[in-house]
Amino acid sequence: MKPPKEYRTVKQPKDTSICGACLVAIITGYDLEHVQACMQTTTRDGHVYYKEKEIIRYLAVQGIYAGMRAIPLENPLYPDQDIEFKWTLKDHPAILAVKSKVYDDGDHWVFWDGQHVRDSSWANQNDTNKLEDYHILEVIPILYSDDYDLSPPPGGKLHQEDCPCMACTTIREHNDQKT
Repeated sequence: MKPPKEYRTVKQPKDTSICGACLVAIITGYDLEHVQACMQTTTRDGHVYYKEKEIIRYLAVQGIYAGMRAIPLENPLYPDQDIEFKWTLKDHPAILAVKSKVYDDGDHWVFWDGQHVRDSSWANQNDTNKLEDYHILEVIPILYSDDYDLSPPPGGKLHQEDCPCMACTTIREHNDQKT
């Protein structure tokens, strides 16, 4: 999937906990209703919400991957050695888990589009916000698969005719298009 030409901030309805679905709608460019119909939900205390693993799984099916890049600071690198991760946020999209500004001991999903934070909270009236306005708990870089050539290799072979893996599905779809 290619990143949208322009991201649009999707707002969640007041007093809901669906920031995860709004986050996915922002990242994919899909309508919120479509995302909610396709994603698995969890209910707690009467509120519907979306777990991190469901967000990551849904995005992966769309060809958008949670990524992490590591650059060894020393060589040689040994198995018991710590690795420090260095990554620049500028111009690189990422999912951010932040401390909620609405619920005292809650967290909230927002999207960093490489320039601005896109916050779905009904309490936030802005479409874009500054990074420094948030207490960041976690950063999950995302990679759009269109940045990489995922087409099957020439003469690509299936593992098995009914294999469900993405490589075989892609080869099957590619072969179907040629006939």
